[in-house]
Amino acid sequence: MLALVFGALGGALIVVDALASRGRGRYDWTDTATNLAIAGGGLLTGAAGRVLAVAASWLVYELRIFDIPVTWWAWALLVVAEDLCFYAFHRASHVVPILWAAHMPHHSSERFNLTTALRGSWTTPLTGVVFWLPLSWLGFHPAMVLTAHAISLGYQFLIHTQSVDRLGVLEWVFNTPSHHRVHHARNARYLDRNFGGIFIVWDRLFGTFAAEDETPVYGTVHPVRSANPLVVQLAGWQQLRQSLRDPSRPVASRLRALWVRPTTNKAVAARVAFTRWDGELPLVSSEPCASKRVWTLPVMPSDVSRPERAAPSSADCAATPTGSPSANPMPACAATSRAPTHAASASRSAGRSPRVTATRCAA
Repeated sequence: MLALVFGALGGALIVVDALASRGRGRYDWTDTATNLAIAGGGLLTGAAGRVLAVAASWLVYELRIFDIPVTWWAWALLVVAEDLCFYAFHRASHVVPILWAAHMPHHSSERFNLTTALRGSWTTPLTGVVFWLPLSWLGFHPAMVLTAHAISLGYQFLIHTQSVDRLGVLEWVFNTPSHHRVHHARNARYLDRNFGGIFIVWDRLFGTFAAEDETPVYGTVHPVRSANPLVVQLAGWQQLRQSLRDPSRPVASRLRALWVRPTTNKAVAARVAFTRWDGELPLVSSEPCASKRVWTLPVMPSDVSRPERAAPSSADCAATPTGSPSANPMPACAATSRAPTHAASASRSAGRSPRVTATRCAA
């Protein structure tokens, strides 16, 4: 009965948000239908995930180190602790490839509205259970943990909206619609930011916070061009499968790709100015650097975020820290050109992905 009440309330809020967004392109009938279909399909896997979560929580609860009473202060402490667990889960789901494969459906919509909150993953309830087990081990009753998690999800439903602007001083502590719009954007500066559920303090503490200071462009870097709920749910797993089946990579490297994200093109996409992708390979020139460290990365059309950002100046190049390319994004130290190299043309004719040679200022 309680689920029906909250479901009706959520439906009413969606109608209000849709009416408030008329003529602004925030809702799309096809996208909304996909979101609702995914929500319906997720009821089964969600129930299976809850059964698994309850069973695992009870087993761990038997090993608890404290007996935490059901009091107001315990609930307050649990809400904060649960949000920290959610932050860890959410951040891992963007960094660990096998977890991203499960989480990606939630980010695949190119719209951002209350129905996007319903575009959940059918497999995440089965892959994320372990992140909340420390709460039961500490001594929080499993029923309390599940309730706190439900409160967090209810709050997060409310922040999937473009109808609410910034909320002043609340932005410093709480995850707000503005912060969550950043999280769902594929702008280069917004990738992998704002992982908190109810609170934004974890992102501020751990260096993953970004403020909404440019218009978000929603969706994933590798867009899912389908409204079929099954295709949306399997897209991330299909990308992971292709990575594992890549014959050009050693077996150990392919297996490692399950857990470790390889050097991505985000570093290049965030630093090189593109007006649009027209099949030609941009070149990166780095004359201002006295000495250079060089590596190559494949550059595909979907690896470039929009809207475009200006290429950094030579001062950015001079200030670049040393380190591996995966840990420290490389600035393009001069102007770019869209003319393809002979090697790039040969790569395309051979059916391989074009590659860009990127240089970084060495110490």
